[in-house]
Amino acid sequence: MTRRTFCHTAAAGVAATVSLGAGSSGALGSMGPVQAPGAVIGDTRLVASRDFARRAAASGAAEYAYRDDPARLWLETLSGLSRARPMAIAGLTTPGALFFLERWAWDLRMRVMTRMEHVALAGGGWRHFAAGTPVLLPEGGNFGMEGADYLLSGAAGWADRTHAAPPGIVGDSEFLVSWVIAPRTVAVS
Repeated sequence: MTRRTFCHTAAAGVAATVSLGAGSSGALGSMGPVQAPGAVIGDTRLVASRDFARRAAASGAAEYAYRDDPARLWLETLSGLSRARPMAIAGLTTPGALFFLERWAWDLRMRVMTRMEHVALAGGGWRHFAAGTPVLLPEGGNFGMEGADYLLSGAAGWADRTHAAPPGIVGDSEFLVSWVIAPRTVAVS
């Protein structure tokens, strides 16, 4: 699968998610009305993260960038926006960045609602693990845009998530995490 095909597939997923509307059910369960993320963040050091943010922003989310440490972005921008108007926030980051974002979000009654881990393979490429359901992303190439489409499509299901990959899979491998953090009273698709 080419990068272009991966990106187009991801875009189709975002479009499908947005078209679900407030009355959708299924994977969303009893989470309530469906709402697209109001913000998306990306780490400028990571190609996949930049691609993810750009793709999600194309569906209407405000795009924010940081480099290496999301503390300033959260403290100076995102926490204030989320206090004023509770919204979902999506991103593709390192596990460390997600750890801090998740902890800060708890103060605003927000939780990681979906999570997908992307594990680097020894021979190149990536393997993808979604919390809750299998992931249909290609193992090779840049997965940022396709990951955005999949994550925002609601296909992973929305529920409180803390881990995706089975224990022992990640080990010492490099890995990234795509996620949606949202108020507990708002479902995101």
